Amino acid sequence: MGSDAKPQWVFTTGNVKATTPSPANNAIGQATSLTLQWSSPDAGATSFDVYFGTDKNAVENGLVTPTNVGTTQLAMSSLLRGVWYYWRVDCKFPGRTAVGDVWGFRVNAYKLNLNTDALSATDDVGAPLAGVTASFDDADVAVFRFTTFNYDQQYDVNVVVPGVWRYGQMAALTSRIP
Repeated sequence: MGSDAKPQWVFTTGNVKATTPSPANNAIGQATSLTLQWSSPDAGATSFDVYFGTDKNAVENGLVTPTNVGTTQLAMSSLLRGVWYYWRVDCKFPGRTAVGDVWGFRVNAYKLNLNTDALSATDDVGAPLAGVTASFDDADVAVFRFTTFNYDQQYDVNVVVPGVWRYGQMAALTSRIP
């Protein structure tokens, strides 16, 4: 007896990895709540595994638990300020998975503005920082003392020197300097 079954052929474009991430790779200044978005160049993807975390190697090697979604986006919230996040999207197809590239972005850090002329310390919106005092030492150098301060946060530090703007980044302040 013969069978009327015909072979089934499946074709792809060959470009099956997720592309065009948003936020873009290496983007900085991102919000603490955002939506990860990407494009899937092959319409045959049935779902997507999104690997997300602060350890690039763990995301790259699939050592974090993925979130499976059926659309090309995933809402994220409660992200920590000043932290780099990494993510990867694997496109799932019947019988195979296209492993994606790792992308990264940095959430806005807290701002710390130190003005050596006015001896002031302000936050993101220009409000004075509590727990910070400033004075000139015997050599007329501005000295900022942090008496109460959240040392477990990430800060971007702007230092204003008379007539000159300087910008730097301070990683986590983890201890007090006497």
